[in-house]
Amino acid sequence: MDTDDVVAHFVDDAVGARAHEGLERGQCRVVGQRAEAARVVDEHDVARDGVGQDRADLIDDGRVAIRPGRPGPRVVGVEPELGGLGEAGGDSRKDLPTVALQHRHVTVAGEALARHMDVDKVAFTGSIRTARALLKASGESNLKRLSLELGGKSPNIVFPDADLPRAARAAFWGIYANKGEVCSAGSRLLVHEKIYDEFVNTLADLARKMKVGDPLDPDAEMGSQISQTQLERILGYIRTGKEEGARLVCGGERDVEGEKAKGYFVKPTIFADVKPEMKIAQEEIFGPVLAALKFQDVDQAAEIANSTIYGLVSAVWTRDITVAHRLAQEIKAGSVWINAYNCFDSASPFGGYKQSGFGREMGAHALDSYTQVKSVWIYLG
Repeated sequence: MDTDDVVAHFVDDAVGARAHEGLERGQCRVVGQRAEAARVVDEHDVARDGVGQDRADLIDDGRVAIRPGRPGPRVVGVEPELGGLGEAGGDSRKDLPTVALQHRHVTVAGEALARHMDVDKVAFTGSIRTARALLKASGESNLKRLSLELGGKSPNIVFPDADLPRAARAAFWGIYANKGEVCSAGSRLLVHEKIYDEFVNTLADLARKMKVGDPLDPDAEMGSQISQTQLERILGYIRTGKEEGARLVCGGERDVEGEKAKGYFVKPTIFADVKPEMKIAQEEIFGPVLAALKFQDVDQAAEIANSTIYGLVSAVWTRDITVAHRLAQEIKAGSVWINAYNCFDSASPFGGYKQSGFGREMGAHALDSYTQVKSVWIYLG
């Protein structure tokens, strides 16, 4: 699928997301005034993140500038008539030009977009530190609205009555998909004490067998980290985990076998006997490092799940629907998946609680931050 198809796919899905409101596909219009929008995305998935939030603006004939993260693809642009991601064209409407950005320009461009008096909305995916700077820029300019998706430390909770083989596969890919460089990565595994050792050992066996290598190799299951900086960050957290007393079950080091010595590869890592207060259980590592914690009952599971500053996604594995609904209510996260992980649909809103941010991507709720309600009164007297 080329980049034009990606854009068309997202826009088509955005229109379809409002079909339940009685709107026909191709006729979707938003009631209200649309904003001129800027989108600041992370370095890992510009095509998805860049268009994903902005589909609401695109279908309402809005204009959008995308600013990619520093380590990401070298150039990204959006053509004024939805020509796609790729080689950027000019914008005859002048007031918010198409943006084509190279890495050496992104810091200046990001600051300019955040402070521009004619940009009404900024959608941001990235770090809490940058989000604070954007909030400050909004306050010092035109009080533009922001929607923020700031990552997470997501709990994946497994009870003894769950379908354990299925839960193990989901937990495995929940952390190791895209090398753990995913905002919704299931980086905290909460396992009931009755099955803790068995479940962790099952995952460790899978991790040891995982083929790490060139992502262009059809047999490779996990590639390299995105940069030297990120590699060093991950290895630093691994060292901290050992120092704080967590038990290293597997991995825990750079993978330098053969050609991988030239890249930023990390062996899939699992820590057991992790305590909720440990740094590897509190901070987003953004890498293939799983922290496995033990719980005794539903109350403790909820307490541990809510014990970080984040609240993006979560999952509960159980056949007890009462337990599932209770935790779905008690967990402070924007998404709660029951007996599944990483479930997404263009009609379902996605976003965080707490310092995972605010605002929603996808679904009808995504349209709210790109439009404003106006009340019009007419005296007929």
